[in-house]
Amino acid sequence: VEQMNQAAAALALTDSHFKNVTGLTQEGHYMSAHNIAILARTIIKQFPEHYRLYKEKSFTWNGIKQANRNTLLKTDPTVDGLKTGYTEAAGYCLTVSAKRNEMRLISVVLGTKSKAARALR
Repeated sequence: VEQMNQAAAALALTDSHFKNVTGLTQEGHYMSAHNIAILARTIIKQFPEHYRLYKEKSFTWNGIKQANRNTLLKTDPTVDGLKTGYTEAAGYCLTVSAKRNEMRLISVVLGTKSKAARALR
């Protein structure tokens, strides 16, 4: 956790503080939408060799198939990642990236009431 906070400081993520590595709700653990977008941009730029994994529509591990929960991958061919999330405190969240022409777009949606709503925002 200390390394996460140090990395956040190095990226100038001034509206973020980590208390655990899971992202689950804990007092004093937070990230703003703006900081999530900066982190997403950093991941895309610094780890391009891994980025293809975020657009996989499903994967199978140990005989169990898991679908990607980012429903926009099925409805918009320009969408190529990034992450969904849910906690009771934060609601349904989505960080999504799309490449349209030569422009990379990153959107962060926080606090929606359903899986469907996070994809509509």
